Amino acid sequence: IANAELSSRYEKREPWLGYQDSVNDPVLMLDLVRLKEPAYSDECWATTKACAYEEATILIAVNPELLTRAPGVVAMLRQWDLSDERYAKLAVWQIEHKASHTDAAIWWLNDSPDVWREWVTDEAAAAIQAALAAGERAEGWPDE
Repeated sequence: IANAELSSRYEKREPWLGYQDSVNDPVLMLDLVRLKEPAYSDECWATTKACAYEEATILIAVNPELLTRAPGVVAMLRQWDLSDERYAKLAVWQIEHKASHTDAAIWWLNDSPDVWREWVTDEAAAAIQAALAAGERAEGWPDE
């Protein structure tokens, strides 16, 4: 509801004040003004809470069996880093092109090899690059 209200008010050029996550559609697509808060600190949060939220930590969990069954996957997940800026670029492309998640992922892999190559072995990078060049899609990817 907040996104629809924000978008409606934006189109009507009416004021709106509220909280939005930094990587959702309105924030990515509309020319909004972000109100700045003082930086998070434990002291501020323990007293007045008159500061920004603490930065979120993303945790990746795997089944313990994966450690032995697919150590390469675990190593890749340890290297993985999809920052807000990287995600925003991907999300904006997907929205602008009305693309599926699969198509957006393939676009991003083609657009950002310098990023994802840091996460995988040279052998895996070569296989991924060859599959992208051949237009292949991984088995089990959703059809959407």
